[in-house]
Amino acid sequence: MTSKSIKPIKAGNPIKPNRLEAGTAAIRSARLMAATRAFASGLSERAILDASTGVVIAIAVSLLLIHYRRAVIVPLAPGTVAQSDIVAPETLKAEDVQETARQRQQASSVILPVFDYNPRADKEAASVITEVFQAGRDDQERSTPTQLAAAIEQQFGVVLDQEQLGVLIKHRFDPELENLMVAHLQSVMMNGVVTSRTQMTRLGSSGFIRREPKSAQDVLIGDPSAVRDLITARAALRSEKLVWPAEYGARERSLLGEVLGSLLVPNLSYNETESDARRATAERNVTPVMMTVEKGKPIVVRGESITQAKAALIDQAATRFRLGDRAIEFAGVLIIVLLLLMVLWQYLFRYQHRHLRVRRHFLLMVSSIAITLGVARLMFGLASIVSQWATNDVFKSALSYDYLTPLAVGALLVTLLTDAQAAFVLAAILSVFVGVLSNNVYLATYTLISSAGAIYHLKGCRDRTALIRAGMWIGVVNAAGALALDLLGANEPWLSLLAFDTFCGFVSGLLATMVASILLPVFEWAFGITTDIKLLELSNLNLPLLRQLAERAPGTYHHSIMVGLLAEAASEAIGGDSLFARVACYYHDIGKMVRPSYFVENQTYMGNRHDGLSPRMSSLVLANHVKQGVELGRTYKLPPRIISIIPQHHGTGLMKFFYYKAREASEHPDSSTLEQEFRYPGPKPQTREAAIIMIADSVEAAARTIKTPTPAKLRNMIDTIIARIRDDGQLDESNITLRELNIVAESFVKVLKGIHHHRIDYPGYDFNKTVPEGAHVVNRPEPDAAGRAAAGSDLEGIRGD
Repeated sequence: MTSKSIKPIKAGNPIKPNRLEAGTAAIRSARLMAATRAFASGLSERAILDASTGVVIAIAVSLLLIHYRRAVIVPLAPGTVAQSDIVAPETLKAEDVQETARQRQQASSVILPVFDYNPRADKEAASVITEVFQAGRDDQERSTPTQLAAAIEQQFGVVLDQEQLGVLIKHRFDPELENLMVAHLQSVMMNGVVTSRTQMTRLGSSGFIRREPKSAQDVLIGDPSAVRDLITARAALRSEKLVWPAEYGARERSLLGEVLGSLLVPNLSYNETESDARRATAERNVTPVMMTVEKGKPIVVRGESITQAKAALIDQAATRFRLGDRAIEFAGVLIIVLLLLMVLWQYLFRYQHRHLRVRRHFLLMVSSIAITLGVARLMFGLASIVSQWATNDVFKSALSYDYLTPLAVGALLVTLLTDAQAAFVLAAILSVFVGVLSNNVYLATYTLISSAGAIYHLKGCRDRTALIRAGMWIGVVNAAGALALDLLGANEPWLSLLAFDTFCGFVSGLLATMVASILLPVFEWAFGITTDIKLLELSNLNLPLLRQLAERAPGTYHHSIMVGLLAEAASEAIGGDSLFARVACYYHDIGKMVRPSYFVENQTYMGNRHDGLSPRMSSLVLANHVKQGVELGRTYKLPPRIISIIPQHHGTGLMKFFYYKAREASEHPDSSTLEQEFRYPGPKPQTREAAIIMIADSVEAAARTIKTPTPAKLRNMIDTIIARIRDDGQLDESNITLRELNIVAESFVKVLKGIHHHRIDYPGYDFNKTVPEGAHVVNRPEPDAAGRAAAGSDLEGIRGD
């Protein structure tokens, strides 16, 4: 590259920073996408499915919790009394309607009434006086008084009687009298004259506004008493206090006052429209009084009477919904749910994978949590409503009704369907969820106490009556927990309230067992889990399927009972499910009752049916009893766990007797294909219990072939069978250890010693003596006295065995 090819950057054209930032952001996005693809490509489809299912479950559980993230606020009517403190979920503002109305009323009351002043009325009245006096002077006694009165009435509308007109004529309509009368009239009308004072009294104002409509000038009249109505104004004009010339007598003054009174007209009138408009304006100018309550501050406290303003604040708080706030709360709840469900998954995967089917039991535990939270959500809502309806103070606490919630349902179901350890983990997680749901740490603690009591009293529960007893014990634990929490401050420590809360806690235990007993069959069916209660019901030997087995295949029935004893003892010795092992053995060979005579234990004093069959046909008959047993189990609706033992107890074992017969007749005796034809279809035992049942099945049959069983012979036989089964690979999928196999062998020896115990010969009897066919010979003791005594004693013992 030459120096000419290098182009220097011009100072006037620098690289724009926006382009650099955009390029850097694009590079980061590409790297993030590449890392995401690399991470996703490293995951299996099962892991992606598990993660997706977990997220969906977490969202569903979070939706159950988000509605109650904050305490439920129920609207209260004005005048009621608050039963508990109500805290503002956020800053609230509401108009104080009562205070605003009071201030507006106050502003309206100070507005003075408006009276329109008519100055033309004064001038018109003075003009009439002037015109009447001028007409009288112009007449110059040309007309009679009657004619003059008629003319004045006609022209000016003033009615003068003869006496009044006589006074004016007597003084020749004196201009000085005219001016004096005008002055008197104006002096009376200058302060205002109204038609009646009744209206002013009704208004009850300390003053009024005198308004001139034309000039729109307002004059404040502070003393309404200065205003006269027509009656008082006319009385004032007739009053002796009015100043007249000395030459006028009292009668003349009175008559002149009457003339002025007849000319008097009101010059003030109440303007109702303007007065109402000014009051309305004054009310509108009053700013509404707002009541503000900051977030976290109490709107009302317990026992406070609800005003109209506070009722509006409570209504506002009850209906407050902001999408942003809810989204933030949902995110917080979702994180908590995801973390706790991950803890549950890891616990099952790490510590319970040998005993439980992790995914199935995870869904079971999540379902238990969801049902418990759903019931709790319903009960908490009802508790809030019922507490508002209550009239007695003892029944007004919502927390008391919250104690009624059967919060131990989840722990009950998990304890019955899985084990106590998993139930304790669920109880801890559920208590956190209830705390989030109710926003109450006391209810979270109550949930943990109730669940722990349920787990403790349900461990080893194997019948329905034990479930009822456990419900009563759970109620006692709940009652004690509610009492302790109330004393710690959860509720008011009143004696009557403590008693009521204790009662609610006790009832909660009973409700929990009732709900669990209803849901238990549903969970057993949905998740394919068999509880100890169900197993005990299946262990009833009078059930139709077992009775048919006893009738059709008595040898198989007795064999199954004996195998059950062996398997139960061995499972209990290694800490397995002994009840399941025993009950599964009862049904492991039910397929044999379809063709019972083809199995040696049922061939009583008859020829062997397989003597006339080829080895392959015999192997098909034997293998077919597994398929028929599965079909019978499904027909009689046996639990899947029991049905799974039917093929597993044979595994893929070899039918050696028929295999060796076929091998002797085969042209290719060492062919692997030939061996596969004489193996059971499987699968191999998947659990320790299934492995024990496989071994017990062979041990019980082999023990019958030992003529004089001793502990050493029995142990040698058991070890041989276990070694054969182990070497054949039948135990590879069962997770049973060599140490456990040794324990199993020891337990088998103990049981077989009890079954094949030694008995002394009965003196004088030979029970092994051969009797000819068809003959009936009574076996009698020796005739000597000692023999008779011994025989009698022994016969007594035979009857008592």
